[in-house]
Amino acid sequence: MFAGATYALSQAAAAKPLMAFFEKNHTPLLCSCLLALACGRTVAALALSLPGMFAGTFVVIMSLGVINTVLSAAVRKSYMFDMFFFFFFFFFEIQADVLVRLFYAV
Repeated sequence: MFAGATYALSQAAAAKPLMAFFEKNHTPLLCSCLLALACGRTVAALALSLPGMFAGTFVVIMSLGVINTVLSAAVRKSYMFDMFFFFFFFFFEIQADVLVRLFYAV
């Protein structure tokens, strides 16, 4: 329950404002998340109390949620860009093929 709620919170409440803040270049955001991930894992591993372990785990899960959202958004943008050019060249090739067949059929 804790992990699922934290992961949902990271994607719904944390990732969107952070991505808006780093609107053009998400590299500093990813580096910050990786740093937070390393610190959270260290805190969780070295914690002497249960609340300390949960605090470290919270940071780890939040970082992973933001990283996942940023990477998913980047792949989605790249995919849509690639699909646009795929369909553009696909229809261009069909048009060229039809024109060649028309000219050589005569």
